[in-house]
Amino acid sequence: MAELVTIPREAGLYPEAGFVGLDPHGVAALLDELEAAGFAPEAFYGVGQGYKLNGAIKGLERRFLDGRFRHGGQGIMRWSIGNAKAETRGNNTIINKARAGACKIDPLIALFNAAILMDLNPVAAGGGLKGFFEALGTN
Repeated sequence: MAELVTIPREAGLYPEAGFVGLDPHGVAALLDELEAAGFAPEAFYGVGQGYKLNGAIKGLERRFLDGRFRHGGQGIMRWSIGNAKAETRGNNTIINKARAGACKIDPLIALFNAAILMDLNPVAAGGGLKGFFEALGTN
């Protein structure tokens, strides 16, 4: 995991703080790995789960409907969305697995986590997309 998070850092794309969104519960081993890779505690942002994803769920739905957000056509996201079930609880929309077991919705939840971080309107450091692709070793 730390290896993947390091690529944009090496390209100079991260803002000063709060650019690694994590579920604040049960991530001690991941935090240890990221800190060992040189990430400061300010890099992490605790993204609540469950009903706390409601803003991201509704925000992405609006952006998808008005064309500001588009599905990239990746099969893994189609599969993940197919495994998800939306439930209304009070004024909140909760996303759960459609059935227990092998069904995974992790890519979809990661999208909601990313939406929460992007809603904070971070300002990326220099480098841009060119820097990102250079860090990947592709030109």
